[in-house]
Amino acid sequence: MSAAMVTHWVCNVAIGQNFMAATNTYGISAVYAFFGVCSLLAAAYVNGNVPETKGKSFAEIQAEMDK
Repeated sequence: MSAAMVTHWVCNVAIGQNFMAATNTYGISAVYAFFGVCSLLAAAYVNGNVPETKGKSFAEIQAEMDK
């Protein structure tokens, strides 16, 4: 959890520091399109790599992760 929070805050600072420069250079539409593409890629990654756990026991989930 600590690694996730550090990653979150590092990315938050990086985006905050560079957002205005990126919008001035590329335009607001391009910057938001980039964020949209990143979101779609993240959703595709989660869909393909994170197993569904609803209604499964811990043993079933562990067996699926060991494959």
